[in-house]
Amino acid sequence: MKISATLSCMMQLQKYPLDTQICPMMLESLFVS
Repeated sequence: MKISATLSCMMQLQKYPLDTQICPMMLESLFVS
């Protein structure tokens, strides 16, 4: 079983430290038999 994850965060530091980070996560699993 192989699991790969891609995580990308859009850093917006204009309002730091009161900002909110948007991190969409894509998780895909590959099952090899």
